[in-house]
Amino acid sequence: MTLDLEADVFPNNFIYLVSERFKLIDPMFAKAVFRRPLRKSDPNHSIGVFATTWSPEQDSVEMGGLKPAGSRDATLQDYNVVIQSFVKDMDEVRGLAHHGVIAKSLRGTLARDVPLGVALQTLNSSVGGPLEVLASWRIGTQRYYTNELDGSWLYMSTLDVQIQTQTI
Repeated sequence: MTLDLEADVFPNNFIYLVSERFKLIDPMFAKAVFRRPLRKSDPNHSIGVFATTWSPEQDSVEMGGLKPAGSRDATLQDYNVVIQSFVKDMDEVRGLAHHGVIAKSLRGTLARDVPLGVALQTLNSSVGGPLEVLASWRIGTQRYYTNELDGSWLYMSTLDVQIQTQTI
């Protein structure tokens, strides 16, 4: 068996769609949205989107309790995706304001952006087994962090997004 390293799999396909949509929020993000945790060398206004966990729902089974012979896969699988937003500014008030707007915009895009919602509903993957489709996504907790370093104010938020897939 040879792995298709270019295959579209969860949660990467979710991360790709979300990060591409975030680039359209404002021109400053055209080259400042990354599919990884943010680094201190990233631009002063940056977004990072990446996965942190996968967990199967052990009690999930096919309708009537049937699964393909020999299958040990859970029907439902949960992924946690983190979305970071970062603002670095020498002006405390301006930096806080910019960060607040960006953090709120990310939540709003996930919750209300119609083209993104339509695209997410079509996500699927059949790599390494049965067809896996996106069943739902939920916006979780957003945490805010503030720090001052060498005369610059640093603002970061982390937004947890849970996605659930279903094997069909």
